[in-house]
Amino acid sequence: MEAEFAEDENAFFPLAIVTACVDGQLEYTEFEARIADRLIYVGVDFGKHRDHSVVAAIDYDNESRNAKLIHMHRFALETEYSSVIGYIKAIVSRWQKTRQVSTDVTGVGDFITEEMKRSGIPQAVGIQLTIPSKTDILGNLKEMMQAGRLSIPYDSELISEITNQRFELMKSGQVQFSHPEDSHDDRLWALALACYGTRMIGPVPTYHPVAALSKRPGAIGPNRPSNLLRR
Repeated sequence: MEAEFAEDENAFFPLAIVTACVDGQLEYTEFEARIADRLIYVGVDFGKHRDHSVVAAIDYDNESRNAKLIHMHRFALETEYSSVIGYIKAIVSRWQKTRQVSTDVTGVGDFITEEMKRSGIPQAVGIQLTIPSKTDILGNLKEMMQAGRLSIPYDSELISEITNQRFELMKSGQVQFSHPEDSHDDRLWALALACYGTRMIGPVPTYHPVAALSKRPGAIGPNRPSNLLRR
């Protein structure tokens, strides 16, 4: 049976733009797969007792700026963070062109992200989820959807989390996000963080033989905005 999704007037993601992103031919890549020829961006939302830890990965085309959600894994409640780190380290090792692993450093996420770096995941970049940054991150995801630059597999649980995300405009002019009490939004945030990573790191530099001979070879790499790495 196909799931049906109802429109909510306070939904941040209109149902029409979400369903337009669904590619019925797209399937998730297995954990054991090896990817050597595509740019990968990973997003991680941490949880343990009440919420789940989730890892999402997108395949990103730098020229078209189109992205495909190719992997999504939600860990069982009470899964140790060391297991989450090990999982991420394994896929980064197999998926050789992983450019960035964007993590939620709110709460325990800061410590876990530092552990990721120490354990051999230098692509890990922590993002503090504040009201302004949440608006920026989800706004970026919405923009990609509206522009037709994001494709997702038919995943009823993910679609439900996206369409259930509500927003409320506060007196301060800021946007407050929420979801129904008996639901989760861990998959949504993992996807949103993965997509946001493509904006943080900027375009992939084009290889140039002359630049490679520069006295400062590090100068041809991308510059990560320091104000986005830690707040």
